[in-house]
Parts: sequence; C-alpha cells; structure tokens
Amino acid sequence: MGRPSDGDVLARAGAGSAGRVLVRDDLGRVCVAVVDTNGDEAFVVAVVLHLDDDGVWRESEWNSAAVLGRGWLDGVAYAYGRTASASTVRIGVGDAVRQVPVNGPGWWCFMAEAPQSERLDLTAVPHPFPDAPPDQGPPRIAG
Repeated sequence: MGRPSDGDVLARAGAGSAGRVLVRDDLGRVCVAVVDTNGDEAFVVAVVLHLDDDGVWRESEWNSAAVLGRGWLDGVAYAYGRTASASTVRIGVGDAVRQVPVNGPGWWCFMAEAPQSERLDLTAVPHPFPDAPPDQGPPRIAG
C-alpha cells in the first residue's frame, strides 16, 4: 500500500477542517508528520504512523510537538523540529552526517533506516530560539 495522504495524516492527528501538515516524511512503513491542528499554530502535534501487516496505516505515537523531537520505530530513526534561523540542519546517525532542508515556516523532518541502538545526534541542530536569553537557573526568591 502507498504512503498515507495528507488527509489521513490530518485525521490521525485529530486536526479540524482548518488543520494543515507543517512537515512530513515517509520511509518504508513509517510516516512522521508535524501538524497544526487548527490552522493558527496554537496547537501543534507530532504524529507517527506505521503501516501494519494488514495494509492499514495506524497511529503509533501522538503528542504535542516540541520544537525538537526524535524516536525510532520499526528500524527507522526519525527526528523533527523547528529551526527558523537556518535553511538546513545537520543530523548525525551512526557515522554519517546528513543535511536536512528546513521549509519556509521553519520546520524540518529527518528519517533514516537505523536500529534503535544507533546513535542519533542532534547536537548540531541550531537552537530553536536563537534570541532567547541564556538560562539563569531557577528563580531566586528574596528573603
């Protein structure tokens, strides 16, 4: 069976009629997508689909999309994120480093065949909020 349609991905993500796919990728029996569920980027989710032996794409994972996420499923390593400050990001898997394009809204998605024991290195991905102040630690309470 072919890859799931954007409509299938939106339905699995619980998106309404105004929902849209921000970024997605497919590799073998795995599909990863980041979805804006209502069209205003107020509620963004990541959904991972897996093609079952019966030929049906089923949801394997669903969660609020962080600005950087990763995982493994059925021999596929995947990562996604938002990096509006770059046109590409560098992802390391095993001994290889790959350049992954960042789309217009700043989202990217990476997939590669790799066992879960393989190292997936995201340390070269630029900070998603480059203008954020440095972490000052927990708030200090006077007294």
